[in-house]
Amino acid sequence: RLGSDYMHVVPATALEMIHRWQQKRERGQVERHIEWLEDFNDAIVNQIPAALAVIDGEGKVATLNPLFSQLLGVAAGEAPGQLFSAVCDAELYRAAGFDEMVEATHRGVDVVAREARWTNADGAAQVFDVRSQQLDDNGHVLLVLTDVSQIERQAEQIGELQRYNANIIQNINSALLVVSRSRKVNYANSAAE
Repeated sequence: RLGSDYMHVVPATALEMIHRWQQKRERGQVERHIEWLEDFNDAIVNQIPAALAVIDGEGKVATLNPLFSQLLGVAAGEAPGQLFSAVCDAELYRAAGFDEMVEATHRGVDVVAREARWTNADGAAQVFDVRSQQLDDNGHVLLVLTDVSQIERQAEQIGELQRYNANIIQNINSALLVVSRSRKVNYANSAAE
């Protein structure tokens, strides 16, 4: 129906329709961006070579990444809602000091990374770098376990090789000198001395 206010109503209606279309378009862009961020987050969490667990303020598992699920021997879908202390292997839980770490993180204390030694279900010794970080004001804490067993074994091997080489160098009958370019002696074995 056309009334006397037709000239005022049509532009107002057109503007309203344009605003609704812009809002719908912006909402779609925001939703696509949120989906992208969620997919990006999932890719990082699932592919990162560290075991990640989010514990809520009551000490229950909020989520585990696949590596942490594998480490604990539980399906990722089974753990949420259960107490972390019940899901986690007792020896690993004690060795990592998860209770103290989570409590200190809740209090806002900067928690120093610690080392946890653990023998897994297969009987293999593992060493983990354990860290925590508060995620929000609701008490969610992120626990990060990075397996440093191989690095530690390599460091031990390097130490053994250094001791072995030092032993050989000290016990050979020939004199051995290491001299810098400026002709200063940096090292001499006992035969050289």
